[in-house]
Amino acid sequence: MIRDDKNQFWEFVKLVNSHYNMLDLLRKYINPAIREDSSILCPFHGDSRRSAKIYTESNSMYCWTCSKVYRPYDLLKFAGMPDKQIYLNLPKNATQQYNIINSIGVKEYMDMPHKYKRAFIDGRIDYKQYNKLVENIIQNS
Repeated sequence: MIRDDKNQFWEFVKLVNSHYNMLDLLRKYINPAIREDSSILCPFHGDSRRSAKIYTESNSMYCWTCSKVYRPYDLLKFAGMPDKQIYLNLPKNATQQYNIINSIGVKEYMDMPHKYKRAFIDGRIDYKQYNKLVENIIQNS
């Protein structure tokens, strides 16, 4: 992941956090027996007591010792996964969305009508339909 464009990087992190499940990642990389909304040993520092709590509703984990909220992207990086691999493991509709965001620019994407973005993200329109709508918006601007 090229981090030259700060907006592009944060859009990538936001996309990752919305498509990966924190509980599933904790079970995969830390301990398969971790339960929903439970307190656990924080994987981000040497922990001898359960100082972190999983919050499934917000797809995050908070550690009272670190005083920090951790999200899926943080855990994937901690597990040693490079950004390219994180990107390749995203669902196809998520990577298409990310490619569109970066081809037209973050500002232009954010200015797009919400209903088209939502329809694409929800899978109600496919990539070709979405791309055509994006092209029409760009041409008519």
